[in-house]
Amino acid sequence: MPQIFIDLNARMTDNGFLLTEGSLADLAKLGLTPETAVGKRFTFMGGNEH
Repeated sequence: MPQIFIDLNARMTDNGFLLTEGSLADLAKLGLTPETAVGKRFTFMGGNEH
């Protein structure tokens, strides 16, 4: 599954964590926007993991 950055210290929304610049950049590398990514499966990576 594609890996998407997540900041578990980010602000929460009604549906989960607020996407960060890193999250949006990872989605863009896949040719996706947050709206087009809905319903797709990802592995979320946080911290200093590569």
